[in-house]
Amino acid sequence: MSVELTYRRDIDGLRAIAVLAVAFEHARIPGFSGGFVGVDVFFVISGYLITQILTRELERGSFSVLGFYERRIRRIFPALFAVLLATLAIGCWLLLPHDLAELARSAVATTFFSANFFYFAQTGYFDDTSWSKPLLHTWSLAVEEQFYIVFPALLLLARRRLGGRYLAPTLATVIVSFVLCAVGTQNYRDAAFYLAPMRAWELGLGCLIAVGAERVPLRGAAREAAALLGLAGIAYAVFHYSERTHFPGFTTLPPVVGAALIVWAGIGGSSAVGRALSTPPAVFVGLISYSLYLWHWPLLVYATYYTLRPLTPWEASAVLVVSAALATVSWRYVERPFRGSRSPIRTRPLFAAAAAVSAVTVALGVGIAASGGLPRRIDERVSRYVETRAERDSLTARCSRDKSAPTHEPFERELGDAHAAEPSFVVWGDSHACMFSEEIGALAKRDGRRGYFAWGGGCPPMLLGPEANLRDGCEAAGERVLAAVSADAKLTDVVLIARWAYYFEGAGYGREQVPAPWPASFRDEHGSADRAQLLARALDRTVAQLVSAKKRVWIVGPVPEVGWDVPSVLARASLHGWSVDIDPRASDFFARQRAVLETLDRLAAQPDVHVLYPHPRLCSATICAVERDGTALYSDDDHVSRAGAEWLAPIFEPLFPSAASGSAPRAEALTAP
Repeated sequence: MSVELTYRRDIDGLRAIAVLAVAFEHARIPGFSGGFVGVDVFFVISGYLITQILTRELERGSFSVLGFYERRIRRIFPALFAVLLATLAIGCWLLLPHDLAELARSAVATTFFSANFFYFAQTGYFDDTSWSKPLLHTWSLAVEEQFYIVFPALLLLARRRLGGRYLAPTLATVIVSFVLCAVGTQNYRDAAFYLAPMRAWELGLGCLIAVGAERVPLRGAAREAAALLGLAGIAYAVFHYSERTHFPGFTTLPPVVGAALIVWAGIGGSSAVGRALSTPPAVFVGLISYSLYLWHWPLLVYATYYTLRPLTPWEASAVLVVSAALATVSWRYVERPFRGSRSPIRTRPLFAAAAAVSAVTVALGVGIAASGGLPRRIDERVSRYVETRAERDSLTARCSRDKSAPTHEPFERELGDAHAAEPSFVVWGDSHACMFSEEIGALAKRDGRRGYFAWGGGCPPMLLGPEANLRDGCEAAGERVLAAVSADAKLTDVVLIARWAYYFEGAGYGREQVPAPWPASFRDEHGSADRAQLLARALDRTVAQLVSAKKRVWIVGPVPEVGWDVPSVLARASLHGWSVDIDPRASDFFARQRAVLETLDRLAAQPDVHVLYPHPRLCSATICAVERDGTALYSDDDHVSRAGAEWLAPIFEPLFPSAASGSAPRAEALTAP
């Protein structure tokens, strides 16, 4: 026998605040940058309502595990699987194969309520890549269901062993979980965000209200103050937090405690806040909040994917209106038929249907993922773009290593002719050096020379030196490389390659809001805050040390950055017949690289220092090309593809002159299509 609770309209109004905060933040509506805390408000509400049911059933002796999970299935499954199957269906039409395969894997994880583990293993919630994950928001459902695997058993144990004294174990759960969350946020932020042990205290605080505060209802001024303070805590987080907030941890307290205060204030009476939350519009949004939460994020992701750019506020608002319409239909015709004791759907058919739809979703997900995302849907041109995008993953694998390891050899691998007598050159740099290393190696082999590739992704080929007062893995690795190069007289040529502006400017380009590995705020011993000046001096110092060691120094200038994942955008545009123009302006390239180019021009005037510039082969007077003859010249937004590296190979002819006759012919600047 189930327990029906007294309906509280104000809690539906609180749900409305939570879901609108999340939806507005996801839609990037100005002013709602902290709307992600709406999920935390949901956690508190869920913990309170479910604990009320559990404790009353336990007291009456009517609790059953089967009944508990029947209610969870009725509440969660219908709308969830409607959205899952619709999202997969749209994805089969809209998404590129690798994105569809990833969606399919996430659908399987969602079916097993393990999406939080799935996304924890991949990316942070606030990363730009979240906009390619239509089911990212299901992590919160996984946290809830994992909590409800453990918590009912804890209450049942308290009933049998503690005589129904639920307060102590619930309070202990809240305290332990919050400590884990606070400590985890300092050291393992993604784990603290995604994993249930660090989030359990939020649900637990709602549980605590149900087992403790219900016996101590607030009255009069205390009720009004608590409700108002609670609303202020939620509002503060919604309007003042952002992706830069150190969240969760202690910053989770205002919205979570705020939600708990509002719930507590509504026990046994009404407040001004409670009455506002009980108005018909607020209650209606609260009623459809679950379906709205499920629908809005996949639609926003798909709209962004289709338009190949971030949505404008008006476009995002239109998507939210469509989401609300779908949520209304979903609530009325998908959720409600399964809810409550009057549902015509009985227990046995319900469990059979739940098992069947779960099996179908898993089968679809596994099948789509195993096929690689149904690649037969796309034509040859799109396939070429997709294959070029895959080069980025192999580049990451080739160029990444543990920068903090103290025992690494200075050279990563050999390049060129393995039969040459002695290595005579070194290519030293970050992932941009790695992206050129294969082409440089091929030219070196034709020239009968052997050399080394030094270091890998994330570390520029320069030493900041003691004036920067900064020690890290990059600095230590650079010192090893410089010492090894200086000590070997047979290494006559050193090629320095990096994504120079990334370090000089301290951040990525365009939408890539990724800070450079060295902090933007560091100062040298003279108090200079000009990052570009400090790095220019570091490059001067590094070049001077190489020249003094009798080395010829070759510096490869900057490759134009695009600000778009080039092959993905070209593939999506080609798949859906879009015309897209993402060629960067030459003027933007020169503005971004001003400090870099000035530094390189100055260094090029020195003896034994040569600068090789890629941009004249990629840029006309007005724009820089990202594609040539239907082939992407980039593997992402700033790394050239193998085709791009091959096109740029002639710039290395001065380093390997006898290989020039076998390399790609010289040409004028590439005119973008």
